[in-house]
Amino acid sequence: MPLTKNQKVMATGQLKVLQKLNPYEFGVELWLMREGVNRNRWSYQNLEKYYKTFVGRPILIAYVMGKIGDGHNSQRKTDPRTGEQYYSYTDGTAERIVGTLSDDERDFSLQQRDGQTWIVARGKLFAFYAKETVDEIVRTGRMDVSVETLIDENHMDGDIEVEDVWSGVGVTILGAGVAPAIPGANIARLAAFDEEFKTLKLKAASLQKAPDTNNAPNNGSLSHEGVKDLKTYNKRQLAELAARFTDYKVLAAGEQDGKVYVCLMAKDGAYKYYVIENAAETIVPERYQNMSVNTTMQMGEDCITMEAQDFMELVGMENTTRLNAAEEKVTSLSRELDETKAQLNAMQEFEDKRRLNAAKDKAKATLAKFNANREQKIAESEIAPILTDIEAGLYTNKCDKDRNWIGEAEVAKAVYAVCGEAVERLDAANANRNKTVYAWDKFNQNSGAADDGTMAGLIAKWGVEAATEK
Repeated sequence: MPLTKNQKVMATGQLKVLQKLNPYEFGVELWLMREGVNRNRWSYQNLEKYYKTFVGRPILIAYVMGKIGDGHNSQRKTDPRTGEQYYSYTDGTAERIVGTLSDDERDFSLQQRDGQTWIVARGKLFAFYAKETVDEIVRTGRMDVSVETLIDENHMDGDIEVEDVWSGVGVTILGAGVAPAIPGANIARLAAFDEEFKTLKLKAASLQKAPDTNNAPNNGSLSHEGVKDLKTYNKRQLAELAARFTDYKVLAAGEQDGKVYVCLMAKDGAYKYYVIENAAETIVPERYQNMSVNTTMQMGEDCITMEAQDFMELVGMENTTRLNAAEEKVTSLSRELDETKAQLNAMQEFEDKRRLNAAKDKAKATLAKFNANREQKIAESEIAPILTDIEAGLYTNKCDKDRNWIGEAEVAKAVYAVCGEAVERLDAANANRNKTVYAWDKFNQNSGAADDGTMAGLIAKWGVEAATEK
């Protein structure tokens, strides 16, 4: 199978026996995986979205030297025809299919345990082909399991690798020598691989068991005849190395016999390598060595090899041409965008000025219309505050819910309101001037005047002015 995605295997759950279905099959229940960060500092998200991707996936196990559940065993190989890397399960110690998860989505669910959400599934073991495994599960009641997943999208959150988009590939039964990444995942007793697992790379998401001198799995390493076998570093490990090689770009790294071999690229494009003898040592410039990097072009069983730098120069020339064309296009589009913005700004400025003048004309026209049939006119000074607001732009952007300008209508309302208040004041003043005064009102007003008993005093008390002889 071609390596097209990131495949991970993660020890997460547990299997327990449910029932014997027939002489050849045992029904099982599996607690596959849970949410949250596991021991490898990986965190699977969106369980509710992807848990049904385990439907119909295989249940596997590896037998090595008579041991049950040796782990995720496979060999990474290269197809001689295509040059593609793939994982082979033909070796005697490789995983084999011993059962299958249910094909019925109803046999899969999300359940709560200890405050966490788990994927729970049902399946069956092929007792005829996995007698030892079935006997062990029947005897102990349950065994740890490890799910295998394909990772399509992920990101780093600090030192936590967050798996955003993924799908289930299968589930492996683990023996006592393999520590699960998530304690509690299990299989308890209760149909084979897809036609093709489309993967880019395989990662073991379970903690690796202690090395077995009799049979140490070759996980995470790539072997070629005549070439030193190195255990390659993952992204997180490469990021940690990058902090020690600040003047270089870390391309790749691998470990062998306690030494770390680091492939680097200098700022001038030169390729170097550095061997770290021990983790505590200081990086010294004298130990950088030149490194040859080649590019291989595979054509069936034949291939052509050339210097990677020469290859990149050839590819770079083509890319430079494309980049220059793209930059010219971007420059042209930017210029067109600037011109369009200038036109829009000019149009907006023109429209704002038109609205302002229209609003002022509307204010004066509304006042004139109000005064048309009135003897007492409302002075233009009464609408002076409205004209000031218009100049300040308060009516320029007055629009309704459909973005239609309503500034003129709002100005008319404001003018009518001001005129109404002005009329109210005029009416009050007129009423006060035209108020009728009666004789008894004058008598009351002069009730306090002195009356000396004479006719003149009496008349004065009544508020009547006496005639004066001329």
